Amino acid sequence: MTTAPTKAPAAERAGQYILPLMLCWLGMFSNGFAHKAPLSVLASIESSLGLSAAQISIWFNIHVFGMAILALPVGLAVDRYGPTLMSNLGMILVAIGGISWGFVSGFKSLWLSTAVLSIGGIIYSIAVPKVVTLWVASKHMGKGHGLYMSGNSLGSALGAGIIGMLSPGDWRAVLRYTGLALSLCALVWCLTIRKSPAEANPAGARHSSGPSRSLFLRLPRSRTLWILIGILFIMMSANVSWLTFGYSYLSKSGAGTYAGLIIMISIIGTALGAAVTPTLSDRIRLRRPFFLSSAVILSLMFLCLVTVESAPAAVLFATAALIGFAIGSIAPMLFVVAAESSELGPSVMGLAVGMMLLIGNAAGFLAPAVGGATLGTLKDAVVAQYHVIWKFLAGFVVIIGALAYLLKETGAGARELAADVRA
Repeated sequence: MTTAPTKAPAAERAGQYILPLMLCWLGMFSNGFAHKAPLSVLASIESSLGLSAAQISIWFNIHVFGMAILALPVGLAVDRYGPTLMSNLGMILVAIGGISWGFVSGFKSLWLSTAVLSIGGIIYSIAVPKVVTLWVASKHMGKGHGLYMSGNSLGSALGAGIIGMLSPGDWRAVLRYTGLALSLCALVWCLTIRKSPAEANPAGARHSSGPSRSLFLRLPRSRTLWILIGILFIMMSANVSWLTFGYSYLSKSGAGTYAGLIIMISIIGTALGAAVTPTLSDRIRLRRPFFLSSAVILSLMFLCLVTVESAPAAVLFATAALIGFAIGSIAPMLFVVAAESSELGPSVMGLAVGMMLLIGNAAGFLAPAVGGATLGTLKDAVVAQYHVIWKFLAGFVVIIGALAYLLKETGAGARELAADVRA
């Protein structure tokens, strides 16, 4: 016996979530673009401003440090004041920082403008999962989270590969162009986005937008949340290690001519994984199998890196694309499970995402440190030392599958089965 289907809210029936979803994609695209655009001119900035490698590193990774400080308070604010207000605030700061990039005169102004931009990006990235959750119909939850996250990966790929071509070596022009693009995206967001019916009228909506104190107190004890954090930490360790050491490994293993292109293909694969896998999970109406399959693919592809170093370029391209695809598949599924879980759900989505990003992004510090200790220096490292990293990651990512096995299935198929059992 099955329960009668509930009538979908008017916004869901009319497909009104499509425009907000497109705006979320644009916002994440601009954030990914901004993070990677300066890559092509780091050496020029260092030389022009007389900076040290440590100063450049701190500046380029300022968003990572900011996430460690701001993730929890921003998550609380998103749940308290609503995701639309907080995402608007984030985009306004992104616009201010982007405009300021066009007037950089030294390290202090560069650091300050980037700090403002990064704070805005952090606020936006924590608020937008809840924006999507409150707008998108349950049956499209995977597609919704997957599509906007694909924007971040695609923005990263284009930012790293294209913006520097517009003004090679001219770092001020690169920052100016990037800042202008960010400002335009922020303007479009602030003028167009509006509250979902669920956020505007939480009392009668399918999703509650406001948290309760009891939920906040229970959140740190949520088994589901800590499983998701563990999966994110492992995924980020694999992703950061691959992007940090993959280029130098490919250069040393005989693919030097194609190394940069292979990494770009991997990032594009991440965007495809984010768009395709969650949508497929909506059709199948299950979530856990996609964590398990992604973990298997990642493990096999890291092992392939050890054995295909002298393989034809097509094999290396395929390996890198699959690494990216598997990583891109995992990230949005984490937010989908958080939105659907009975332990979490939309009411505490902001704080849950903040905790996930806070601890998960710690991999951004630890993975390069561990990998760097293994290699010594990139200049002197030999191929066999990189193999140690890939073999370790091949075993490490298997834990994602083990953690996914411990997750309670949140897909519609499992919910319908549970309803039948109760009936």
